[in-house]
Amino acid sequence: MKLKVIFVATLALTIYVLTSVIGGKMSDTSIEELINSASLANAQDSFNQNCGHCHSLVKGEHRIGPSLFNFIDRKSASVHDFLHYSETIKGLDIVWTQAELFRLIRYGRSYTDQINMAYEGISSDEEASKIVKFLIEQSEN
Repeated sequence: MKLKVIFVATLALTIYVLTSVIGGKMSDTSIEELINSASLANAQDSFNQNCGHCHSLVKGEHRIGPSLFNFIDRKSASVHDFLHYSETIKGLDIVWTQAELFRLIRYGRSYTDQINMAYEGISSDEEASKIVKFLIEQSEN
């Protein structure tokens, strides 16, 4: 009986968190707490698998998308030597905070219909948090 109650409570919390994030109700603070508690185990592999095909972490090394070198808290479409931004993304008014980056990594194309990316998103909050934490670590080094 006790196990059933724990399972139901865990399921209810999971559903609440997922609907909050998808519905835009999860606060930036809640997302940042999730990121801060994330593990960096296999984070680089996760970045490479989900982001590395299109983005580099090396300054000035652009691929299909711009380099992600030191981009935390920077305005979207602001890498001056990346010349392939769409007009749509140039018009966005987004600052890549930890929370906005989490939303983009977690939900991919559905984050906003204004970003032209093939990326579908990642299936778990934990994995998205791990990638964001990895990118923050890379920005600080």
